[in-house]
Amino acid sequence: MFSIDFDHIVRLILPRLKRTPIRTAWIIVLVRGLKVIYQGLTKYRVESNYKASMNGQTIYLEKRLNDYFNSGNSGIEILPYNALNYIYVTNNNEGVPLYTQNSPSASVLLTDAQFYNNVLHFEVVITEGVSAPENQLRAILDKYIYASRRYKITYE
Repeated sequence: MFSIDFDHIVRLILPRLKRTPIRTAWIIVLVRGLKVIYQGLTKYRVESNYKASMNGQTIYLEKRLNDYFNSGNSGIEILPYNALNYIYVTNNNEGVPLYTQNSPSASVLLTDAQFYNNVLHFEVVITEGVSAPENQLRAILDKYIYASRRYKITYE
């Protein structure tokens, strides 16, 4: 996101005539409490984003797949899949397909319905040393995932 340098802000805010070393140090000491609060909030934000990227389903599925295919070792990972980065160019009521270039052979920008039918919720990443037949893997995933969740299997 961004970082705040409180010491630099103190030096910028103080007028030039009042910017003595003692006064600057005194104000930096006063701002130290804000620094501690800011560091705590930054740490909390990072931890919250990490926790929000996982739910009980992904943790359980990762453990279940590793126990079944990899004898409990960590060779299969379930990662959140971030694909929501489309740019909307026109109004919805125009009803005209948009192209990224001037020719109809170029890629078509998706409407809301076309886009949300193809959203993936997570990605199952399988490393080289793990032998997991795709049909067995899909059977286990389909048994344990929530309804309407979509996934993609990637072999590395």
